[in-house]
Amino acid sequence: MTKYTPFYAEEVFIANCYGTEEEIVRFNELMEQPTNKENTVQLILLIESIKERHDLTMGWDCCWRCQHFQSCEINWRRGELGLPKHCCSNCRNYSECHKIAMAEKSARRSGLPVVPARPPCMDQPDPAQAALDWAQPRK
Repeated sequence: MTKYTPFYAEEVFIANCYGTEEEIVRFNELMEQPTNKENTVQLILLIESIKERHDLTMGWDCCWRCQHFQSCEINWRRGELGLPKHCCSNCRNYSECHKIAMAEKSARRSGLPVVPARPPCMDQPDPAQAALDWAQPRK
């Protein structure tokens, strides 16, 4: 059994409740050195694949609002493996967006009409676009 590490409580729960025997073994191996950066990336990829398989994730694409967007090792590794680059729990906006996405999924399953909501992070301006707008000649 994996020792309790507060930062990985959700991951321990997901791996042990939804993971296959092989995934649980792999998870426990990765948790032996949770401070190793490569292990952390592998751990997040493992948990995200379990969540996607059990429809526990929102399936939205990773966007520029993520603080790791420009240099995300998780999405880089996903690209190497040919996996979709979805938003993951490594993003500080994830919990807000996840609540909205899960409410939309629940409404779809219930047969209710769904009006796609804007996640709160969408109200933040795109810094790249703001820089381009600022650089445009004034009329």
